[in-house]
Amino acid sequence: MRALLRILVVIPLGYVAACAAAGIVFALSLYGFTSESDPVMQGIAISFAFAMAIYAGALAAVPTLAAIVLAEAFAWRSFFFWSLFGGVLGLAGKAMQDNAEGVHTPGIVALYAAAGLVAGAVYWLVAGRRSGMSALHRA
Repeated sequence: MRALLRILVVIPLGYVAACAAAGIVFALSLYGFTSESDPVMQGIAISFAFAMAIYAGALAAVPTLAAIVLAEAFAWRSFFFWSLFGGVLGLAGKAMQDNAEGVHTPGIVALYAAAGLVAGAVYWLVAGRRSGMSALHRA
């Protein structure tokens, strides 16, 4: 029963949290928040974070599903696995953006990689630390 709960609740919750974290990192890096920030700009930044979270979720859905299946099958629980995986997905997002017109700012490659690294770390915190635990308890 715990394995089913993990698959149906914890893993999707971790994925959503990771996508939200990537969007927040992206928005904070581009817009930033200070105590003197204009409320309209803060609203725009929050909307942008939400949009980037959706973009990250759409971009990373299939590769993350494959990584989750492998991590659950082989009990890969490493923080470094998930953060490196997230960073690589972030760089893949940059590669896809190169083919389209978009915002070109200095350090955009680092921004995509940082958003991916944070997303991978957040996924690990929520769901990745216990990868493969249900398989280990059955053996």
